[in-house]
Amino acid sequence: MRLDRLGGAFDDAVIGTKRHVRPGLMAKLEIDDVTMSFGDVVAVDRASLTVADGETVVLLGPSGCGKTTLLRLIAGFYRPTSGAIRINGKTVASPTLMVPPEKRTLSMVFQSYAVWPHKTVFENLAYGLRLRRLDAKTIASKVAEALATVRMDSYAARYPSELSGGQQQRVAVARALVLEPEILLFDEPLSNLDASLREHMRFEIKALLGKLGITAIYVTHDQNEAMVIADRVAVMNRGRIEQIGSPEDIYYRSKTDFVAQFIGLANVLDGEVVGATAPNHLKVRVERIGELVACATSPSDAARAARVLIRPEQMELTATPKPGMNTLKGRVARRSFVGAQTDYVIDVNGVALRVISPSRNADFQLSQDVLVNFAPADCLLLGV
Repeated sequence: MRLDRLGGAFDDAVIGTKRHVRPGLMAKLEIDDVTMSFGDVVAVDRASLTVADGETVVLLGPSGCGKTTLLRLIAGFYRPTSGAIRINGKTVASPTLMVPPEKRTLSMVFQSYAVWPHKTVFENLAYGLRLRRLDAKTIASKVAEALATVRMDSYAARYPSELSGGQQQRVAVARALVLEPEILLFDEPLSNLDASLREHMRFEIKALLGKLGITAIYVTHDQNEAMVIADRVAVMNRGRIEQIGSPEDIYYRSKTDFVAQFIGLANVLDGEVVGATAPNHLKVRVERIGELVACATSPSDAARAARVLIRPEQMELTATPKPGMNTLKGRVARRSFVGAQTDYVIDVNGVALRVISPSRNADFQLSQDVLVNFAPADCLLLGV
């Protein structure tokens, strides 16, 4: 990977543009039915995942779900209890084989930055290159390229204590890049930054990864961060990968109750399937609400017990019904103006439904009778 091909500031890159091509260098990661146990505690439970060359996959989930343990298994800090991990078809970890971290052609950006406080920015980056016994001229050139990539080339002589949190994070990224890894690992790298800087840095990292075209695994518990950075998201819960897909798939086509409620806001209702109206459309009777037409995504959705998901922004408040839509009668129980959107709670026969409307269309007031409309395609049956 040649960093000098990347140009200057990466935050000016257009998100979603064509990735930088790295001739002759491929990095495919395969995680095959991997389990990691610590005594009686199963931290990672039969996880399988394939990451294509140049793809960014985010491991997302709450604390204790196993995402950091899985990242450390990829890095080579743990030996799996069962299963295998392969890079470019070569097994690097299994119960009987353990390739050490320094021989796995990958680098990690840590949550705490892990920059040495007694070394300058230049020395932080140069350290790993010196361990590889590169000559001084080559080291200077590679460090300069890496720092220019993250817009820190004018800070080479400074110490970490003289840098802001965002600047220290850029140094940590540059130190990982300078080793020219095939795979880049991120362990919640933005969690120590304040909210506004964290939001800015997630777009910078997204742009950088897009320009580099490098294979990356990124761990976070922040769903907004995952949605911005990921090509695909792997949602983890209790050691298992519950769903893998694009950010849009994870959000709009959640497959389980956990994924639906962990990702964004969701109205999840219990019911039972009572019939079909069309291919892939089923009638679901929901207590106190009545019958809804929901979208089925698999044959198993026809099971009698059912849970349905409707995202708040996919529901529309009107004074008159709309043809072809699910329509519920309710009353405004709460109304909160939050800038571009207005957040409602609608009482439908004692069931509270969350509805988010563009503020320019939000002209319903407290205690007003309204109709809640949503399309069958936006009423999704979850796995039972």
